[in-house]
Amino acid sequence: MTCSAEINHPLCQFKRWCKLGYRCAVFEKHWVLAYQILDEGIIIQDMCHTAILKE
Repeated sequence: MTCSAEINHPLCQFKRWCKLGYRCAVFEKHWVLAYQILDEGIIIQDMCHTAILKE
């Protein structure tokens, strides 16, 4: 059973997360969630404020 819409953002533009195959979603305009889509579901791997992230 699912409780949300299908999620399928592109790979992160931030090099460290992109190399790990993480996808990114912006939350409340100032936070970025890095997540992976697995057969078992979605796993949030990291979260960071946008001011800290570098290309």
